[in-house]
Amino acid sequence: MRAIKNKNNKLLITNYEGIDEQEIFIDIFNILKNNSAIYIGKKIIGPSEDIYKCKFINEEFILVYDIGYGVFINSSSEVIIEKLQEILNSTNR
Repeated sequence: MRAIKNKNNKLLITNYEGIDEQEIFIDIFNILKNNSAIYIGKKIIGPSEDIYKCKFINEEFILVYDIGYGVFINSSSEVIIEKLQEILNSTNR
C-alpha cells in the first residue's frame, strides 16, 4: 500500500498486492484514528461509498471508501494532502 498524490489534491492508494479494498480502508482508517492531531467525523453512507469528513491541523479533508474506486483522500489544501501522504507512507503495512 502506498499513497500517491495526483494533480487534483487527491491521495490515491495503490493496491499492487490485490488486497481486499476494505482491508486497506481499515488500515488507513486506523492509522489516521491513532494520530492525535487528526479528527475523524461521523460516517456518511452514500449509494456506493462511505465518506468521513475529517480535520487535520484545522484543515478539512475527506476519507472515502468507494466500492468501485477503492480508497482515496481529498482536500483543498495541498499542504494537508502532502502531510497525510507522509503519514501514510511512513507506516509500513
